[in-house]
Amino acid sequence: MAPILLWGCQSVAPFNHTDPLTPKLVAPGVYYFEGSTAAVSRQNQGFVGNSGFIVGPTGVTVIDTGSSYQHGQAILASIRRITDQPIRLVVITHARREFLFGNAAFAEWGVPILAHADAAALMRVRCTHCLENLTHELGEEAMKDTRLVLPTQTIKASQTMESGGRTLDIVTLNGVSAPGDIAVFDRASGVLFVGEWLVIHRLPMIQDAYAEQWIAALNQLPVPAASTIIPGYGPAVRAQGISEMGAAMTALQQYLMDLDAGVRNQMAAGAGLNDVTEAVTLPQFKAWGGYEDLQRLNVHYRYLQLESTELLH
Repeated sequence: MAPILLWGCQSVAPFNHTDPLTPKLVAPGVYYFEGSTAAVSRQNQGFVGNSGFIVGPTGVTVIDTGSSYQHGQAILASIRRITDQPIRLVVITHARREFLFGNAAFAEWGVPILAHADAAALMRVRCTHCLENLTHELGEEAMKDTRLVLPTQTIKASQTMESGGRTLDIVTLNGVSAPGDIAVFDRASGVLFVGEWLVIHRLPMIQDAYAEQWIAALNQLPVPAASTIIPGYGPAVRAQGISEMGAAMTALQQYLMDLDAGVRNQMAAGAGLNDVTEAVTLPQFKAWGGYEDLQRLNVHYRYLQLESTELLH
């Protein structure tokens, strides 16, 4: 029997954030929280990246849980203001720290947490260190009671399931943005949560991704029938008949292509890692969130990827 979240049996701690955690309604029963596109900071309390939930006739499915226990508690409190339906399932779209450390707030209610097996493996390897870094960046108070909670259910291939009375397609994305990244498609509404498959107004993180694969993946929606896309970062976009979706995909592709070309050109000229990291700045993307924190890292990772490829050949 699926676990029941009994509202009112336990108090929900407030999320220590300047602005209220208010969900946006994008379709009947489908909501998302639009987080900051900036890097994690004490100013935004780690409320970066998007999460959401789907309210069905018999329960709620949560998509990603935020960067801390308090963030997860705030998501729960927001759901409570909208429905008293039980939480049936949490789905984690990818193993990035801003999207999974709210798991503890749901685990204490016994809610099952689902992710791809590869994402779960990455969490085991990396997320203890991620938690240490987040605590250093946000402070002990903001991260109080936060702990790593691994998925209780894993998948290895795309599948269709019923959750809360809604039919959901859990779509594997073949590690486009990170090992084990998945998308969640709600058939009733046509809303597709894509995690970091698409990011808008923010630099992507390519630590675990390859530019060529990601660029190719952006040429085709993971679910062609999708009507609305909830990206990992940035505002929701309509997928059909409106140019904003194409513009968002093209912009991300352009960044990935420019990053790749910049690093390749510097390497061809004989520059080493440190020089390449300083030289490839891509100022045309400086207005995007996370630029100051991620641009140098992305150059670093792309250099190492290309260097490794050359060594293999």
